[in-house]
Amino acid sequence: MTDAYCDCSGSPPWPPMTRLHAGAPNRYYLCLECGAVREDVYGGGAITGHRWHDAPDGTLPTAVYEEVVEILATPSGEQLELWEVTSRE
Repeated sequence: MTDAYCDCSGSPPWPPMTRLHAGAPNRYYLCLECGAVREDVYGGGAITGHRWHDAPDGTLPTAVYEEVVEILATPSGEQLELWEVTSRE
């Protein structure tokens, strides 16, 4: 299996993309750095093309869009402490 990487940083090291569960038969990958989504388009059991979505929008299937929004709304490790402090106030 080939790992997916985003080119949003402009130079290596490229940030890895997270594979999403939704969207079969195509595969979708999310960049946690910039929010871009890469779509591997499948046909006949093979990848027939790639599409890039710069941000979650109406061009994504509903299930994929909802998963992306949920992931991006979840605080990351370094944000978690701040989130916990502000949520108690």
